Amino acid sequence: MTRVALITTTINIPTVLTEWVQTGMTKDDVIIVAGDHKSPHDEISGLLTSITREYGITTEYMAPQAQERYAVSDAISWNCIQRRNIALLRAMELKSEYILTIDDDNAPTSPNQVTHLVDIMMGVDHGDTKIFSTNTGWYNPGRQCLTDDLRFVTHRGFPLSRRHEKPFYVYDSVKPPIGVAAMLWTGDPDIDAMERIVNRPNVARVVMNTVVQPGTWAPFNTQATMIRGELAPALFMWPHVGRYDDIWASYVYRKIADKRGYGAYYGRPAVHQDRNEHNLLSDLQAEMFGMRMNERVIASIQETKLRDGDTVLGDFAEIITDVLSAGLVPKTTAHAFSTWCDDVEVIQYG
Repeated sequence: MTRVALITTTINIPTVLTEWVQTGMTKDDVIIVAGDHKSPHDEISGLLTSITREYGITTEYMAPQAQERYAVSDAISWNCIQRRNIALLRAMELKSEYILTIDDDNAPTSPNQVTHLVDIMMGVDHGDTKIFSTNTGWYNPGRQCLTDDLRFVTHRGFPLSRRHEKPFYVYDSVKPPIGVAAMLWTGDPDIDAMERIVNRPNVARVVMNTVVQPGTWAPFNTQATMIRGELAPALFMWPHVGRYDDIWASYVYRKIADKRGYGAYYGRPAVHQDRNEHNLLSDLQAEMFGMRMNERVIASIQETKLRDGDTVLGDFAEIITDVLSAGLVPKTTAHAFSTWCDDVEVIQYG
């Protein structure tokens, strides 16, 4: 049984892992890096070996050939960030209690970052968190990110039709168990390409911590987020849908977590993102399909009727069946869903 599995995929040398390992990782934890065809395999393996030698943390580099034992590997394709799914499967095989998924350009900002995240997941109360629901059933976590010109941002994947709503907040003193802890950002925030092109915001600080109750939805990403291992089958990052891969995964995860009474945490400890070089027009192009389909996909997920007593994988299959029946995603994505379910079944049942 692994306590925390830190997972990522990268085509760079992820030197940020050395920073993460010093923020509370223990010998009960593991770092898993899923490589890609463009990854510098020897350099990544060397970095992980040095981390194990210096800090005593188990590390694992999954080279491309080692990933082919999973049915979903070919369905994901190569040279894409959805290779992270392979590291997620490996974390499930290790029966990880918590899974921390990061991007290689997101650095911790606290000397106790991992410890703090585990505390949040365990329900430890630090006394500075606002707990609420909204009358609209939606919340934009970007409202917690104050830019250096005193503006807020909109989280990538938040529905376009709701961006100008002003919801009424219903505060609560009873905190639900936490199903996901999403770290927010200083520096370059996780926003869509339109906002980045027009406003180019720089986040100076994260102004508060929040827990949204089940039934109040908000997206999260996979660049700096901790989830519960028991819910990991729900976080399959959809391939072949552009930059909505982790966004739509987050909505599936929330649907399944909400059913089980889990809330979602947003806030500190923050990560600092010095974003890897991106072509913003290419990012915008990669978002167009998702922008067109986002609200239809969300509606399908929300409207799916989940049966009492079903497993996480069973709930996932119900949601995806409805998405596919509505014809909302490409056939290649549909095939990837099927192979993902096959892999999870093998892991869970042999």
